[in-house]
This record gives sequence, C-alpha cells and structure tokens, in this order.
Amino acid sequence: MRLGERALQLKESPSPDVFTDQEIRAILKEIEAINEEIETAKSRVSELSKLED
Repeated sequence: MRLGERALQLKESPSPDVFTDQEIRAILKEIEAINEEIETAKSRVSELSKLED
C-alpha cells in the first residue's frame, strides 16, 4: 500500500489509528526509495546540464 493510500485510510477512519511497527518500516522503506529516485534525478539533471555547457 502506498503512503498516500494509508494516510487517506487513516483520515477516513472513525477512530484514531496508530501505525504498527511493520507499517512504519514499510513507510521508511518507501521514503528511502523516494530519496533514491530524487538523487538519481538530481544526477541526471547534473549530467544534462554538463552536456548543455
């Protein structure tokens, strides 16, 4: 389940909900993956900038 889906699920929940350890680990893994994608994109932009020079 994507992070946004889980957040929406929590928002719609009638009672307060808590993230389990497993869910927290999954969210952290997803954040790490997003950070890796950001770093990859930064590298690509940097490479493209060098090509334009």
